[in-house]
Amino acid sequence: MANTTDGEYEIYHWGISELEKRLPKNFLRVHKSYICNLERVKKVIRVPSMQVELENSSLIPVSRQYQKLVKSSLFV
Repeated sequence: MANTTDGEYEIYHWGISELEKRLPKNFLRVHKSYICNLERVKKVIRVPSMQVELENSSLIPVSRQYQKLVKSSLFV
């Protein structure tokens, strides 16, 4: 599922790993099932579990595996 400013879209042609390779550098894998556009992140919620809130108020979970990467990418 892709969550964009225009809504949510199903992605059928590629797996998320292939999509991750094809997207520009401002897109970041934050979970095994989610990639987000860093330019659309409004804030990071750390409690009870890490999530990113996008400009459209969508909440995207950040898995433990990707937390350090998210922190280093957003808080440079």
